[in-house]
Amino acid sequence: MLCAGTTRPAFGDDGTMYLSLAWSTTEHVIPDTTDLGGALVAFDSDGRVGDGWPVDLAARTHVADLAVDSLGRLVARGVVCDEGYCGGEGTVSTVLVFTPDGELVDQRFGN
Repeated sequence: MLCAGTTRPAFGDDGTMYLSLAWSTTEHVIPDTTDLGGALVAFDSDGRVGDGWPVDLAARTHVADLAVDSLGRLVARGVVCDEGYCGGEGTVSTVLVFTPDGELVDQRFGN
């Protein structure tokens, strides 16, 4: 991922492994655009993709850090890049919270 760097996986108490992907799962080739967002995926303890996953993120949204909170929800911290490039004046930080089945339940923006 060009703007957010390498993101380490996060692990749930049940053995679920969460990973951040650099590009949307709906694309079959690496796009030549900054408008595409990243994606998140969860694998269960048997290596299968979890129900509700992968999740495509909004345009220009990229994750830099993953954690699992005390309620078992995935907390993804990252950025929403400026339309021109990541790091531009319009780039803002974001925190997204997902249930174990991939439902987005909260998103906050700020610097």
